[in-house]
Formats: sequence, C-alpha cells, structure tokens
Amino acid sequence: MQTQELNQLSKEELTTRLQQAREQFFHVREQVQSGKDKNHAQLSPLRRTIARICTILANHS
Repeated sequence: MQTQELNQLSKEELTTRLQQAREQFFHVREQVQSGKDKNHAQLSPLRRTIARICTILANHS
C-alpha cells in the first residue's frame, strides 16, 4: 500500500490496517517456518507496510 493512500485514512482505519498486516505477517512467517511455503520474499513487503503504518500513526498523534 502506498504512503499517500495511508495518509488519507483515519486513525481508526490505520489501526485496523495495522492489525490486519500484523496478522498476515504472522501467518506468512508461520507458513515459511513450518516449511509449507518457501517464499521468504513475502515477508519484507509486509514488514515495510507495518513500519509505514506505525510511522503514519505516530505522525497523526
């Protein structure tokens, strides 16, 4: 998700998106660690998205 799109969201929507991104990251990481999925490349964009949302939430406060 683009930073410009995230900047337009409300604080509640950002919090929801953050929770969803963390759940997705946890699920993908679990799949990779268990050997069901070998695509480690999915983790980096999720990490960046989580960091991006956290940064925007900090700026909104």
